[in-house]
Amino acid sequence: MIAGSDRYVDDAGVMDWKLAGLVRVVHAEGPDISRSAAGRAGAEAVCLPTALLPRFGVRWSATGDDQVTARYQVGETPLEVSYRLDPEGRIRSMVFDRWGDPDSSGSFAWYPFGGEITGYHTFEGVSIPSGGRLGWFFGTDRWPAGEFFRYQITELHLVTAPGPAAPEGSP
Repeated sequence: MIAGSDRYVDDAGVMDWKLAGLVRVVHAEGPDISRSAAGRAGAEAVCLPTALLPRFGVRWSATGDDQVTARYQVGETPLEVSYRLDPEGRIRSMVFDRWGDPDSSGSFAWYPFGGEITGYHTFEGVSIPSGGRLGWFFGTDRWPAGEFFRYQITELHLVTAPGPAAPEGSP
């Protein structure tokens, strides 16, 4: 079994993956990995819809009857994500340019990245894309070989910040 993580915290991305928890199969970090991880974090924003509100710097535009585009930044990485919508206004697919090296050539550049949403589920009153498939070269003839991630969210518990403390002496 291969287990590990891709993370993006405090503008830094790191990949760590091990076989059977013992043999490292991937470890990468540095500016290129951080820029790529920022793009991935931006794509994952669909699973936290409030992150895409204009108050967080997201600028939206309609680019067709069934297409919208969101422009924003994750850290220093600019993103312009195009979403195709179904008749109910839910996201069917997304595509954007992501920094990466999908061919393992040793040379990073901007490449098409995206995928399809295959299911929705409502958890504690919040509906999110609960299933999908993502990868490099979405929307091109290389997409079948570029797909590398499929997901299914089966459980979600929302975490809320505590409200302000009541003044002393109040009930």
